Amino acid sequence: MNGIPAKTTINNRSAEKILFWAASFFLFAFIGWLWEGCFVGCSYGAFLNRGFLHGPWLPIYGVGGTSMLILLPRFKKHPALIFLIATGISGILEYCTSFVLETIFHTRWWDYSDQFLNINGRISIVNLVLFGIAGLAIVYVAEPLMRTVFRKLEGEIFYTVFAFVVILFLADILLSVVSPNAGIGITCFRRNLEEK
Repeated sequence: MNGIPAKTTINNRSAEKILFWAASFFLFAFIGWLWEGCFVGCSYGAFLNRGFLHGPWLPIYGVGGTSMLILLPRFKKHPALIFLIATGISGILEYCTSFVLETIFHTRWWDYSDQFLNINGRISIVNLVLFGIAGLAIVYVAEPLMRTVFRKLEGEIFYTVFAFVVILFLADILLSVVSPNAGIGITCFRRNLEEK
């Protein structure tokens, strides 16, 4: 009898962890979309809907941020190690994602060829340093805050909104496989325009 509640508690904790990570994925994907849209958009004079998908999310940020959220807190006493692991996660993820997208769609959604210390235009030292700093911010600022907020987000409204977001996201993936998001500042960069 005593073992049943304990098992249920463990299952509940596992489900909560998975839900927290899934919600974190969408939060980081949305923050990445805002960041890219504003930061890259500055040089084009308008907000840009960046990325392969059409909706307000960049999955690469979702995967990267959630990976850091899962892997990095255990190294909280070692900020330099957090920075190095975060840059490593980001570099591998960004390079592989760029390679896969270009192989499948014959298009680039980012190109760092004009940046200092880049590898095949897929990753650059400047971005890796920024993502290393982001890893520190996730561990020391975002993670504790997100857990506090997440504990307060219970009930049917949260689950309904979350399910709706997941459905929209999956629909966006299907749409984007057929017709990826593209255009000036998204797959056609200022440098390419100047060369024409």
